[in-house]
Amino acid sequence: VPTYRNDITLAADLIEEVARMYGYDKIPSTLPEMSMTVGKRTDVQAKKHLIRNLLKDQGLHETLTYSLTSPVMVDDFNIFHTNESVKLAMPLGEER
Repeated sequence: VPTYRNDITLAADLIEEVARMYGYDKIPSTLPEMSMTVGKRTDVQAKKHLIRNLLKDQGLHETLTYSLTSPVMVDDFNIFHTNESVKLAMPLGEER
């Protein structure tokens, strides 16, 4: 590797450079070979799923909130131009 090519630091960088010089269009496209497996939830995922369904069946709703968001982000995502966000009285940082 020439000394002026300080961007080539890993083996992957060298392989990419060789492929670029050889021509990406000359390299055949193939899918990786792997065996098929049946998808399955982990024990933790299964318990979370069960609890979510039990709570949902009791009439509860799951909500994802962005509670600590900067005022700029609130303005960027405020597509309905409402002022429904709650500001903390004494925030420790810029996020509110």
